[in-house]
Amino acid sequence: MSTPKNYSHMGEILHATRVATLGMEPHRARIIIVLLALCMALQMTSYGMIFPLFARKIGDFGDGVAVLATSVMAYSLAGIIAAPLMESLVDRFGRWPLLLSSFAAFIAAFTSYYLAVTSLVFIVIGGLVGALTAGVGPATMGIVADIVPKDERARWIGVIGGGTAASFIIGPMVGDLLYDKWGCGPPFYPLA
Repeated sequence: MSTPKNYSHMGEILHATRVATLGMEPHRARIIIVLLALCMALQMTSYGMIFPLFARKIGDFGDGVAVLATSVMAYSLAGIIAAPLMESLVDRFGRWPLLLSSFAAFIAAFTSYYLAVTSLVFIVIGGLVGALTAGVGPATMGIVADIVPKDERARWIGVIGGGTAASFIIGPMVGDLLYDKWGCGPPFYPLA
């Protein structure tokens, strides 16, 4: 039979009453998430400003709603295909670099949409934008997961979602006002 071991040389054993986790100060995390929500809201407001004008732009090419539908389909299909790749890039290169590069892709897209001269170019731009901005969602959710305690993530993801949803209300109104006052150009570049 084995004899019980004596662990007295290890000192006093304490039982933990709480677990301290490494992380960011709650105040700093809130500031980062609110700024992230504002960035997302501005980005989606600018997209909301130009999206209603796509039909007019495509009408200038002499084409109809089918081109608009194809452009939206190219955007969505490219986003679905690129999403798994973007998610792995988020894990490999980090959340912030991919989020900032996705925002830069939106800026380039607005300029490209404005400068497009044919419907085919418009459709190709839609596909490229969908692929290059598919990392916005995973990067944003990853940032929230990194800096917020698990029991508060849903609330802060809701704040970001609320900013994005509000932008789809504000964007078309502002875009229409700019279009009525100065034509097609200004909605494509004020927030980009």
